[in-house]
Amino acid sequence: SLNNYVETPLSHPLELLPCINKELPTVIYTFGYRGKVSGPATTAVLTAYINKKKRNVILLNWETEAESGMLGIPLGYAFSAIPNAKKIGRELGQALIDFTKAGISDIHLVAHSLGAHLMGYAGRLTREQGYVVPRITGLDPAGTLFEGTLSIHSGLDRTCAKFVDIVHTDLGNYGSSTSTGTVDIWPNYTGENSKQPGCPIGSFDMFSP
Repeated sequence: SLNNYVETPLSHPLELLPCINKELPTVIYTFGYRGKVSGPATTAVLTAYINKKKRNVILLNWETEAESGMLGIPLGYAFSAIPNAKKIGRELGQALIDFTKAGISDIHLVAHSLGAHLMGYAGRLTREQGYVVPRITGLDPAGTLFEGTLSIHSGLDRTCAKFVDIVHTDLGNYGSSTSTGTVDIWPNYTGENSKQPGCPIGSFDMFSP
């Protein structure tokens, strides 16, 4: 449950083995830039998976590394959070290799925004070492600096796992507007309209000139 859990460093993933049923699939979730362990989105996703039962549920906590810090929101994203996502993604990839050697290989990575690219980096590392993650689900992978004329990073795409499904609900804003998955899903998208029911578009100037 959300109140009964074991926490271990990413460098020692096998400390979780007593809590994992190897006969069940394992879901690993993480949030995006400036996300919170106790945030409503994180809580909602974890609760949904826990309530479905018949699976191991793990949260990758990179809350400190996902912060903007003293650089502020735009610069913190570009010069702190993205490099941290790459580093932690590769560390997660090594942890997944350790899991597979211990008999845990039915793994589903799920993540939001910049966290989706973090999972992509994990998938790339495991592929380099001979293990291909079965599935990665990207929930609105971050678009800024990953696509368009300002694209300087390669994030989550269909090569990162056997099956990559990407859900786009914020295209044209902070989310990716490019089809890069095995399957790309565009809920409520009709032509130029990307506004989601019940989700008014805010006037945030996070990445405005």
